[in-house]
Amino acid sequence: RRGEGHRARETRSRSRWMFAPPPLLEGCVTAERVFGQHSRLAPLVLVILALEARCGVGPRSERRSTLQSRPSQSGSECPSGRRVVWRGDLSHAGWLQRWDPAATFLYGESNASLVEDARFEGVLRVAYPAGSSSSSYAREGHPLGGVEFKAHLARSEAAQSIYLSYWLRFAPNFRWVKGGKLPGVCGGGCPSGGAAVTGYDGWSMRIMWRPHGDGEEYAYILPAQAYGTELGLGTWKFSTGEWHRVAQEIVLNSGGAANGESRVWFDTDPTLPPTFEAKDLIYRLDDGPADGADTLFFSTFFGGHDAGWSTPVDTFVDFANFVACR
Repeated sequence: RRGEGHRARETRSRSRWMFAPPPLLEGCVTAERVFGQHSRLAPLVLVILALEARCGVGPRSERRSTLQSRPSQSGSECPSGRRVVWRGDLSHAGWLQRWDPAATFLYGESNASLVEDARFEGVLRVAYPAGSSSSSYAREGHPLGGVEFKAHLARSEAAQSIYLSYWLRFAPNFRWVKGGKLPGVCGGGCPSGGAAVTGYDGWSMRIMWRPHGDGEEYAYILPAQAYGTELGLGTWKFSTGEWHRVAQEIVLNSGGAANGESRVWFDTDPTLPPTFEAKDLIYRLDDGPADGADTLFFSTFFGGHDAGWSTPVDTFVDFANFVACR
C-alpha cells in the first residue's frame, strides 16, 4: 500500500608565516635551499604531507568542495518567461505564518525545526524517528515521522500553471527503504492517502524518493489509481549528505482534455531542458479556479503505510530556499 549544521561560522584564524614562501627553484630541491635557516622544520612538513596522502586528501590545489559540484544558487530561479511570485522565508521563527497566514500543521509540527547552515540563510530540518512511516501508521501506535501542511502560493485569477523549486539534503545516515514522499504542488482538495480522484475535487503532484535514491513524481490525477500514479521513476537519483535542487512545473489541462503537462528539473538550471517531462495529463475535468495550481503541498514521510516502509534509524531531511514562479 503506497498511502501515503549548526551554522559553522568559519572562523579564519590569522596566523603569520614562520618564514617567507620560497621562490621557484631550479635544479635539485633540498631542505636547506627551501627552508634556509629553518631547515629543521623540513621533517615536520614531510610528516604532514605524508599523513595527508595517507588520508587521501591529495594536493591542496586539487581539493573540491562537495557544494561546488552542485548547481550554484546564483543560477536562474525561474524557467524562461516566468518570474518569482513567492518565496518561502526560513530565517526566523513564525515562518509558516509568513508563508501563508492561514496555514497550519496537519501533523508533525514537533518534527520540524529551524537550523543554521553555512550555505542558506535558514534551513527547515524535518525529523523521521526510527520506526516511523505514514501518519495513518502512527495512529496505530507507532512513532510519528515527517510533517504535513498546505500553504497557498501567490494567488492569480489565471492559476493554470506554477513552477516550484526548493533545495533538500538527506542526512548522511538516511536509508531509502521502499520510499517516501517529498513536497510538491496541489489544487482544490489536494487528494492523497488513497483518496478518490474524480476530476472535480482537486489533484496533487508530489515528489518521491524510492529504493536506492531513485526519484519520481507521485500524482493524484486521472485516470484514478488506488494509491497514486508514478511518473518518471529513476529519471534522477538522490544521494545522501549533499544538497540537491528539485523543481516542478505544472501546466494544468483545459476543457477536460488530456493536454496537461509536468516537468522536473533536478540539479540543473530551469532555463535548460527538463530532467523529466510528462505530457497528455488530466488533472481535472473542469477549469474552475477552485482546482487551480496555487498550493504548496508540503508532505514528507516514509511510506507507504506499514513496517516495510518505515525508517530503521532516526534520521532527517533538510529543506531550504523555496521559490514559486509564474
